[in-house]
Amino acid sequence: MKLFVYASQLPPGASSIEILFTRLAPFGTVPFNLSMMLYASDAFTAVQVNVYADWNDDTPTGQRNTVSFVNTTADTYEVFFNVTGGQTNVDVRFSDATGYRSWAINVDDSGAQIDGGDQITYDATTVVSGDTPLTTADRIIIVNATGTTFAVGIPNLVSTDGTYRIYVKNHGDAGTKFNATTGGFAGTVELSRDSDNDLASDETFHVGKVSGDVHANLKNGADDLIDIFADRACTATQLSSETENPTDGATPDYTQYFEADATNPTTTDYHIKASMISGGTYSAVG
Repeated sequence: MKLFVYASQLPPGASSIEILFTRLAPFGTVPFNLSMMLYASDAFTAVQVNVYADWNDDTPTGQRNTVSFVNTTADTYEVFFNVTGGQTNVDVRFSDATGYRSWAINVDDSGAQIDGGDQITYDATTVVSGDTPLTTADRIIIVNATGTTFAVGIPNLVSTDGTYRIYVKNHGDAGTKFNATTGGFAGTVELSRDSDNDLASDETFHVGKVSGDVHANLKNGADDLIDIFADRACTATQLSSETENPTDGATPDYTQYFEADATNPTTTDYHIKASMISGGTYSAVG
């Protein structure tokens, strides 16, 4: 291969140019629907793996590659990308054939600086997916026990039911959690749930939302609560994780998020517990 650069394109005072490349090349697999065909005409499907310096809450900066090569038979990929001085990690965007988009955050070379010629492995073999009431401005975030972010999914890209898919590697970290946030990556955590198997295999994380108005007695401050349970008695399996205090003047008075059933998220019965502790303790369930 020869690379020609016109003298007029060089920076002032420069007589030569050096370009360093490295690659992100796993020895494992990715799900088949991430496969991409790259034809001689450079026409290819919308499926891509792209490398950026900063994902910047889905408005990325510093794109490091132009094309990705995905093997449809072996379900593997290679991305050759430009390296800049002092770079220690990159963010990787996976876009599948259906239109789902997710990010692998802070992919690194075992903690070392990324240099030209390095080969980094990232096996995106686990898929976390589900239905949500979220919009494209909200996020599904995968974190470890210390709060370090592994991956982020963008909901509601494909249909209006808030579906999402996150392609992520099995990090092997105990205590992995899924967080649903509103208002972007740095927004409000509305629901948090422990991973079933710490990303060892595909997982489902459905999110539900209930909202409404309440009697004046139930919006007097921090001791008035709305929680969601799976059982009618509202004692055994709590599905909501965050504190929700109904607020006078809010529209609606309360909005509580909860984990919907993994198998039948829309037909399963859920139960609301309204608690008023002021002046005594009272709970209404139903």
